[in-house]
Amino acid sequence: MYISREEFLKRQKERQERASNFQNQGPRVSYFSLKEDGDEAVVRFAYNNQEELYSDIFPTHQVTIDGKFRRVKCLRENYNSPLSDCPLCVSGTPVSERFYIKLIEYTRNEAGEIEITPKV
Repeated sequence: MYISREEFLKRQKERQERASNFQNQGPRVSYFSLKEDGDEAVVRFAYNNQEELYSDIFPTHQVTIDGKFRRVKCLRENYNSPLSDCPLCVSGTPVSERFYIKLIEYTRNEAGEIEITPKV
């Protein structure tokens, strides 16, 4: 199945609108990081089993948009879907996997109370 550039852009816009609506519903989750070598953190993975973790793996393509490199989600539903479902796959643009692990970080504030913060 071949889709036109217009159809691709339409699908991309719909995905972005869904993502925008999701982001506007609440505070944005920040990224987890350990800044210095030897830093430690207390975290809990926000998954009940391995299958849930695997559901957060996304095939992406790197493209240039307005002179900047961006990652866009592949339009194929899964790797068994035909390459023709995604015009970037058809054009030979390499696919790479990205995954975002959902965490809960536990920190202490100045008052010594434990704060719970969702992170990715």
